[in-house]
Amino acid sequence: MRMKKATAFGLAALMAATMIPAVPAMAKGDDSEGSVYYLNFKPEQADQWSDLAKKYTDETGVPVTVVTAASGTYESTLKSEMAKDEVPTLFQVNGPVGLASWKDYCYDLKDSDVYKNVESDDFVLKEDSGADKDVQERLASWMRTAVGIMESSHIRVCRVADNMRNVAVTEGDKVEAQIKFGWEVDAYPVNEIADYVKDVAKGDVDALVDEYYSKYDILLEGRDPEEFKRHVAVQAQIEIGFEKFLEEKNYQAIVTHFGDLGALKQLPGLAIQRLMEKGYGFGAEGDWKTAAMVRLMKIMTAGVKDAKGTSMMEDYTYNFVPGKEGILQSHMLEVCPSVADGKIGIKVCPLSMGDREDPARLVFTSKTGPGIATSLIDLGDRFRLIINDVECKKVEKPMPKLPVGSAFWTPQPNLKTGAEAWILAGGAHHTAFSYDLTAEQMGDWAAAMGIEAVYIDKDTNIRDFKNELRWNELAFRK
Repeated sequence: MRMKKATAFGLAALMAATMIPAVPAMAKGDDSEGSVYYLNFKPEQADQWSDLAKKYTDETGVPVTVVTAASGTYESTLKSEMAKDEVPTLFQVNGPVGLASWKDYCYDLKDSDVYKNVESDDFVLKEDSGADKDVQERLASWMRTAVGIMESSHIRVCRVADNMRNVAVTEGDKVEAQIKFGWEVDAYPVNEIADYVKDVAKGDVDALVDEYYSKYDILLEGRDPEEFKRHVAVQAQIEIGFEKFLEEKNYQAIVTHFGDLGALKQLPGLAIQRLMEKGYGFGAEGDWKTAAMVRLMKIMTAGVKDAKGTSMMEDYTYNFVPGKEGILQSHMLEVCPSVADGKIGIKVCPLSMGDREDPARLVFTSKTGPGIATSLIDLGDRFRLIINDVECKKVEKPMPKLPVGSAFWTPQPNLKTGAEAWILAGGAHHTAFSYDLTAEQMGDWAAAMGIEAVYIDKDTNIRDFKNELRWNELAFRK
């Protein structure tokens, strides 16, 4: 996706002339071709915008699609749409607070002929409006939580082959989750989805493989180039087939597990990584809770300036060497490339789990800096959200024998206390991780959902943490 302000300026000018704040976003196409997708704020003006869109198309030949958000859902709809491949070309912001969230997408009209015709600045949005920036930023932060609250009721998780056998922690009360969060979790036989994969046209697969080869480093490591490419093509076919299934069935998150792959030739790896990068949630081994949380957090971070990424992670191993403490985060294949730092490569390597051919996957190391790791657990009679502030850093040495995407972080306040608190709280091995959200935002979401949230941060000590868990048993008892 590329910034294409010029494509949509005609409509932007018309919108500004009617005193409705408008911001061009992103559109596909080159400078001479393309289309306009306008996300309308007011349902009562839907007909007028459709008429205007038709006139614009008649005059310019550029097709215009007008989508109107349901009343009271514009901000959540906007963030959801901005997480997709085909984002709005034009959308509206709701006053100074909306401007604080979306200012990096705004088109500056102050030197335009349109602005010269504005008779009063009373309703003109300006970044230097004199408002308290701290208040604006806090409101903008809260708006992301509000989007999470609204988006919860729209999350639908496709569970391929249901829960993995002999793994209890990835299961949970799906009825209570639908009551509390609005999530719908449905299971499908793996071969029903595999049929979609099988039906993907070869031309579509070849085109996507070409995209892979132009976008990523190809790390053959001694493998035959043609054999390597065949393995990569399998993942391209899975990506296309899975995405078509999810779109047709209206699911925003997906769960797989290596214990039941049916007719699939490989465990989905590169395919799942790419779907996550497009905004889908994912959980491994049947973990629908993590899949829904990853989707939720991706929606909440849509449009963040200089976003660093959101992904599923898993505790892989620990470094207890004094002064070098940390936890290596990864998964057997499925870490979202949105968190990658630097070049991303494709490798094809053996995988004993799943009893299938060697799967292709994206490999990279992750960015440095602060983030949060969250774990939503089912305590039997209620849910608890565990939120851990973490500091991501570079590993001491390269790990060429680790053929997967990875991160390395130290939990706050330190590995010893952070890991002990995580275990005491019942934290799982899978997490929904983000560089772009705060513990406060996720804690506010938990409060709105009516569930317990516990924080592991720089102020955590074990004695007080144990007491907090005891008190919460009473406070949240049904």
